[in-house]
Amino acid sequence: MLLSSDNREGVSNVETQIADAAISQAMRALDSLDGHRHTLLSLVRPDNWCLMVGGGPTYFVATLGRDSDNLTFHNTSVDQTARIELCAGGQHADFAARNCTDREGAAQLIEGFFAGRERDFTWVDG
Repeated sequence: MLLSSDNREGVSNVETQIADAAISQAMRALDSLDGHRHTLLSLVRPDNWCLMVGGGPTYFVATLGRDSDNLTFHNTSVDQTARIELCAGGQHADFAARNCTDREGAAQLIEGFFAGRERDFTWVDG
């Protein structure tokens, strides 16, 4: 599993990559997401599916993609009209709370992705 994570300083970014990342390394990358310097991690499997998790340290957004498939995580257990401000991929934005999860939820998405069970979660086109 290829793991990439950002390391931002002002407008500059130095990406860190780990070619054969273990799930423990992905969890450390998740824990480093602070919404300032570290705002995005991506995981790419050999089948070319990619999971991107951004934000931190409290809330996260996630997308799942391959080729023309582009899916966004959908959280059915929150206020569907609320908004959460996050910085993901170095971009500050107000995200719909329905597209956000907490650290535990983000960890479950990563674990599911490693196990090939990402479709156990709710995703919407987007």
